[in-house]
Amino acid sequence: MQIMYPENSTYDPEVWKILSAFWHPVARLSDLTNKPLPIKLLDVPLVIYQTNIKTISIAVDICPHRGAPLSKGRIERERIICPYHGLEYDHSGQCKRVPASEPHADNCAAIKLKMVNWCERYGLIWINLSGKPKKPLPEWPTLEDNNFIVVDCQSELWNASAGRHAENFNDVAHLSFIHAGTFGNPNDPLIERYKVEKTEVGFNRIFNYNEVDKIDHLSDKSEIIPKIYSYRYTYPFSSELFISSPDGRALSIYDSICPESPTTSRIFISLARNYDKETPKEELQKWQATVNDEDRWVVESQLPKLLPLSHRSEKHIAADAWSLEFRAGFVNLGIGRNKGL
Repeated sequence: MQIMYPENSTYDPEVWKILSAFWHPVARLSDLTNKPLPIKLLDVPLVIYQTNIKTISIAVDICPHRGAPLSKGRIERERIICPYHGLEYDHSGQCKRVPASEPHADNCAAIKLKMVNWCERYGLIWINLSGKPKKPLPEWPTLEDNNFIVVDCQSELWNASAGRHAENFNDVAHLSFIHAGTFGNPNDPLIERYKVEKTEVGFNRIFNYNEVDKIDHLSDKSEIIPKIYSYRYTYPFSSELFISSPDGRALSIYDSICPESPTTSRIFISLARNYDKETPKEELQKWQATVNDEDRWVVESQLPKLLPLSHRSEKHIAADAWSLEFRAGFVNLGIGRNKGL
């Protein structure tokens, strides 16, 4: 079912229309319990509910009877039950029972939830609000490679636009400064010129970086290792960074964003690596959270809050070649240069 632009949306209608045509991650399968899960995507309140262990349903979080949030209700008898008047809905969103009426079927056929298009991949639940996805889901091969261990990090809600966060993840000039406390090399900030390859789903590029490498994240010892950074970006806000070392060690960092509103974003990060497989996942999650914190303060404080699409709105340097393509890409998709993302 196609979800229309919400009346109370804080998005520019033009931006909302373009973004609604893509797949967006909204939750992990591991987030689901026996209770309704409220989520938000592009200012649209949604609810995920499981009527049984094998069935996931996602609907607009509004009871069509009197507008109460279904996420405040409960799940019983393989139905989600509205907290206001107790109307019961099955896995398809069809009303099946009205407790205040006899024989509890008053106007049920006409009462149905607005269901949304969803799928599951890589342990994430993805939603498309238009009903006709413009681009496919990202391809993340190492998450399905048995030579790699996979660690999912706790999702984080940032007070930043999805555009600002996605650009920061793919930005390379900040590594030696913002990340000097973890892996960044403050003594070698020079970024070599790189080429941006356009693909059917986004952009790829490769460059070399002399990283401060803590081979064991539990140790304070480190050394400078020349590494190859390979970035693959998929519209609208999913990115993979594949880091390879001369000794064969490889680490993939997957970053995907749910734009809850124009200036709030839920961040989903997964790690996959082919070394130190016995390291507790909690240590890897802690390490990634530290890296996130280094980024977060600056991304949340950037002005304007929305990423400008006009190339004249901010000044640029050679290392910004990717971000210029990123911004121009959304203009080519139909968003005006005077808009923000």
